[in-house]
Amino acid sequence: MTDRERRITFVNPQFTRTYGYALEEVIGKEPGQILKSEDMSDSEYEALWQKQVTKQFIQYEIVNKTKDGRKLVMDCSANTVFDERGETVGFISIQRDVTQRKHLEQQLMQAQKMEAVGQLAGGVAHDFNNILGIITGYAELTLDDPTLAERPRERLVEIKNAADRAVGITRQLLTFSRKQVLEKKILNLNVVVQETTKMLGRLLGENIEVSVMLDPDIGEVSADPTGIDQIILNLAVNARDAMPNGGKLTIQTANATIDADSSTRHGTLMAGDYVVLAVSDTGVGMDAETQERIFEPFFTTKEKGRGTGLGLSTVFGIVEQSGGSVWTYSEVGRGTTFKIYLPRAAAAGPNVTNETTEIIRGGGETILLAEDDSGLRKLNGELLRDLGYNVIEAADGAEALRIIEQYPDQLHLLLTDVIMPGMNGQQLAEEALRKRPTLKVLFVSGYTSGSVGEKIMASGAPFLQKPLSRKLLAKTLRELLDSTDKGAGKADAARKNA
Repeated sequence: MTDRERRITFVNPQFTRTYGYALEEVIGKEPGQILKSEDMSDSEYEALWQKQVTKQFIQYEIVNKTKDGRKLVMDCSANTVFDERGETVGFISIQRDVTQRKHLEQQLMQAQKMEAVGQLAGGVAHDFNNILGIITGYAELTLDDPTLAERPRERLVEIKNAADRAVGITRQLLTFSRKQVLEKKILNLNVVVQETTKMLGRLLGENIEVSVMLDPDIGEVSADPTGIDQIILNLAVNARDAMPNGGKLTIQTANATIDADSSTRHGTLMAGDYVVLAVSDTGVGMDAETQERIFEPFFTTKEKGRGTGLGLSTVFGIVEQSGGSVWTYSEVGRGTTFKIYLPRAAAAGPNVTNETTEIIRGGGETILLAEDDSGLRKLNGELLRDLGYNVIEAADGAEALRIIEQYPDQLHLLLTDVIMPGMNGQQLAEEALRKRPTLKVLFVSGYTSGSVGEKIMASGAPFLQKPLSRKLLAKTLRELLDSTDKGAGKADAARKNA
């Protein structure tokens, strides 16, 4: 409560608890002397007081400051107090701390913005991935032609190299939008950190000290090891650029248990047991405005030619797709800390298929190719025939199913895209196995989308990522066709898990 001259005449115990002042520190002083933060100018504060003087009741929101300098967002209502003659004798203000609610509202708005950007980025990247797959595929086929002259060969190598770099960018966008294929394994983060930090010396330079502090009792996580490598390297490169005159980079691991109260302070993090990977630097730091945008694709504060602006968006996508969350703390001139929270693993995950260096040719087996993109279907059909297989092409799941029902001879393998209109790859495989139980199935996709792709990946069914590597495709086909499993092996598991 204040008198007509703005002097405080009374505060309740909650006021002293909220703002940290003792009663004798506030009585007789104006609210602006002790509560006004730099978020409101003197003229704005004066205008608010004049509004309170001229009206009997006002409602407003204000950012006040506690005794120790913390800012609080307060939802306020103020009434004029009259004496028995109807004259103004003072004012009473009721304030409610809505700081946490405002923080959660901002987090929700940011999450919605990132989701919208992710949907756009993912859709564009998926379409470009298909186009780039055609470019790299035909380049590989042509480069295998022994009659190709040296000069055109050199040009074609440059075309393929450029396309490969573009594939890397589209995969970063797909990672940001949580549609990139992650091949998860049960990992000990300490092992991954130790392996990755071996290459940081060459990457960071001699003027940056690297300190690694690992909790020996760290829990395990289910994650893509390549993805964790990307997280560490991208954060390390960002830290390097934030310390142009040198500094210290600290990488830590630890266990953490998040309760319900703590989860609201960590954004979208759910309560539970986590393993934390923290990467800190002593660099220039970031202001609040920059921190709000750091995970957006192509946003960068670096000078032209010093990066694509996809590093942190890639980190964001990998962590989100792994079921974790990223927490950021930074102050201008005092460095930055990124904390990656990954759920502790409870069970083993699928194995990762490794790249091969050989081209393993087919033995004339018949492969049914289901692919809705006509350009990719034509390319993959030619690629399979070049490997020595008999190929039947289908433009969608329905056409593939008709071929399965009507084809008079043996079909050895179904190679199907996961995401197709009408009937997706999993539904096609399920129906195909009912009609031909000995059929082998290989799924391919440029990204996982919703429950279909996630179930296929979780089941451990044979799966390859687009754009297809010719060598890996040849190896995987041969392994599947030569396996002694009756039926589709793990592809059958994908059907049962549906």
